[in-house]
Amino acid sequence: MLTTIGRKTGQPRSTPLQYEEFEGVLYVGSARGEQADWYRNLLVQPAVQVQIGELTFTARADPLRGSGQVLEFLRLRLRRHPIMVRMMLLMHGLPPWAEDRQLGKLAKRLAVVALRDRAPVGPQPSADPVEARSDA
Repeated sequence: MLTTIGRKTGQPRSTPLQYEEFEGVLYVGSARGEQADWYRNLLVQPAVQVQIGELTFTARADPLRGSGQVLEFLRLRLRRHPIMVRMMLLMHGLPPWAEDRQLGKLAKRLAVVALRDRAPVGPQPSADPVEARSDA
């Protein structure tokens, strides 16, 4: 769950998104490109909050600039989630076995954000089972 601050209202806005982690950085993408409200919100206020399961943290949203970076993200997603990404390609009017040239054109229409500088929010679940017990 990605929570941004509304660019018009100043209120928190939460959006469920799929994410990909690569080399310690989380990435989220918008199939709607730069028109997605959550994306437009973080352009105005890049401080976001992220919840993955019971883990909650803040991060700085850093939009990837240039279709080359977005193409690399697409390639990573395609390697890790081939069926889901091929279905997404079909939804964008591309063949499921799209070539790099076609993926590059799609990359120009998408928006991808790197979530950096993560910091925990509030108490986090304990990794130590002894600490997690209420009678310890």
